[in-house]
Amino acid sequence: MSEARKGRLRTEGSGRPSQKVEVFDLTTDIKTTYDSISDAARALGVIKSGISMYLNRNTDKPFKGRYIIKKINNLTQHIRDEQLMKNLIVYLDCGNVSKNRGAIYFQVTNFSDLTNKIIPIFQKYPLRGKTFRLFWFC
Repeated sequence: MSEARKGRLRTEGSGRPSQKVEVFDLTTDIKTTYDSISDAARALGVIKSGISMYLNRNTDKPFKGRYIIKKINNLTQHIRDEQLMKNLIVYLDCGNVSKNRGAIYFQVTNFSDLTNKIIPIFQKYPLRGKTFRLFWFC
């Protein structure tokens, strides 16, 4: 990517959405959330594909012997739907809720919760419309 394009925001709806990741450093006990795998790779001083392969392997071993990296899968709603998001936690028995700038996020970071609780719902009740593109793997 050219220097001129770095740091520029993408046009709404263009490309694939970035995958947020959570990195836990075992040596410092610090947990950091990054907006994309690329951001995490830059911060850790590694190549993006190394993190991608680590996440695809779904291993319990720390990345580079030091980092535990998890994908953050979230659902976003307007802040007025806060109770709905809290009800999802109770109904699904997983996840957590966070708020940021008028939006509320339901997040699931545990891979087994994602595969055993979330994906079966999308398999039973398939998405329609443009949202379907985000969940093609279900």
